[in-house]
Amino acid sequence: MSKHPHAVIFDGWPSWVYDHQRGGEQILTVYNTSSKWNGTDGPLGRMETVRFRYVGDESVTVPAGVFPCQRYRLDSDWVQSPTSEVWVTGDSRLLVRYDWGETDLEYVLASLATEPSRTGS
Repeated sequence: MSKHPHAVIFDGWPSWVYDHQRGGEQILTVYNTSSKWNGTDGPLGRMETVRFRYVGDESVTVPAGVFPCQRYRLDSDWVQSPTSEVWVTGDSRLLVRYDWGETDLEYVLASLATEPSRTGS
């Protein structure tokens, strides 16, 4: 048996479907792998909803550099979890910072290596 932990880097991806024209808090459907906020009981694999709100644009400094980011607030009605905030950048919605509020837990992008773009076949 193999257990693959929850990849925190994906937690900014719900921002792809956030409707900025509508704004405000939006209910988004996500695939979750745990019934606990810290992922300690997965992988369960289920669809659930989260409340997602755009907070604003910010410049964020982390060990990997300075990034222009969009900041979002995230709450879950399915999993007992603290309100969290994510900062994502670029079209890939790369997670730059993740703050778990009252848990005093924060993830930051420590490094970023990019490959030169490939052309041709």
